[in-house]
Amino acid sequence: RIFGYPIGIVGNNGVLFSESAKKGAHFIQLCCQRNIPLLFLQNITGFMVGREYEAEGIAKDGAKMVAAVACAKVPKITIIIGGSYGAGNYGMCGRAYSPRFLYLWPNARISVMGGEQAANVLA
Repeated sequence: RIFGYPIGIVGNNGVLFSESAKKGAHFIQLCCQRNIPLLFLQNITGFMVGREYEAEGIAKDGAKMVAAVACAKVPKITIIIGGSYGAGNYGMCGRAYSPRFLYLWPNARISVMGGEQAANVLA
């Protein structure tokens, strides 16, 4: 609760795995059913990739989370407190999903991919 009003808080720190994406999607849907506004605290490097994680269903569960955010009819507020990279930006209610307010910490970064990831791709 913030000032007596219920609010759903979705936060992360780093990579989103399959289980965390599924849990986030269910939480967002629950808040929507109860008409509870959502606050997203982003510090995300994206969804986990790799053969093992794809076999566990990261694509399906990540899509569930992105769809839950896209279909949410409740007010959404996003605060980017660190990095916001790639598809993780969509899963955590980035600008493309029109949150009511979008705040960035002074050291926040938004990009298609992080600098370390880009260096590995280009190497």
